[in-house]
Amino acid sequence: MIKSFLYLAAAASMFFVVSAEADSFEFSVGENRAVISQIDGVLINPEWSGAIAALYQHDRFFIDTENGIGYRMLNNATLHAGLALDYQYGRHERSDERYRGLGNVSGSIAPAVFVEWEPIKNAVDIYANASKATSGSSGWLYKVELTAGLPINSVLNFFVDLVGSAADKNYAQSYYGVSYPQSLSSYYPMYSPRGGFLNFTSSIGMQYQHSKNISVSTQIGRYQYLDSAAHSPLVDHPAMLTGGVFATYSY
Repeated sequence: MIKSFLYLAAAASMFFVVSAEADSFEFSVGENRAVISQIDGVLINPEWSGAIAALYQHDRFFIDTENGIGYRMLNNATLHAGLALDYQYGRHERSDERYRGLGNVSGSIAPAVFVEWEPIKNAVDIYANASKATSGSSGWLYKVELTAGLPINSVLNFFVDLVGSAADKNYAQSYYGVSYPQSLSSYYPMYSPRGGFLNFTSSIGMQYQHSKNISVSTQIGRYQYLDSAAHSPLVDHPAMLTGGVFATYSY
């Protein structure tokens, strides 16, 4: 519900971009094979599903379907940092047969802090955030992402994307653990993962700039569970392929 609000808010911002000449607006739509589904929430095995992304920025303020609604308290040429109201996806028992008998984990509003560094403007970007769910898992989730681009020619750009996630024990237990009642209803053995690293994704891709405002991109990657998440009885494949195809409009 909250994530839907973010999507609507970001989509509605298109009006303000056109009418108020905001700094930037970006909207993407495509198909994505990942463990985070905008329809089904957190998944154990990657699945193909439709995906949208929107980012509206005006001065220090932004609305982002990936990183929430936020404000950059530090906002210079290469370094940004601030506060955001993010969202942690939930988990739905109906979305994967491996969740059967485990029940649902509700999605949650998650206040967050973030920092972003661009050591090479428009070429290398490092982003990190930490968010704390107010309900659902009531856990801390941490993410670090490095994106690097290499222009091939005037319309083609090769890029590399590296993303790592970690969490506290509450989050790990909610998504990868099996409590005693869950063990009785699902027939999984009891399992209590510790906090720490959860996963790492490495991707490579190509972007084609069709026109000034429209681009098309595709990528393929490898998703790897780490540490105690990899040993969860829910995880049957510790490493899997990911991918995506997107069309993007930017203003």
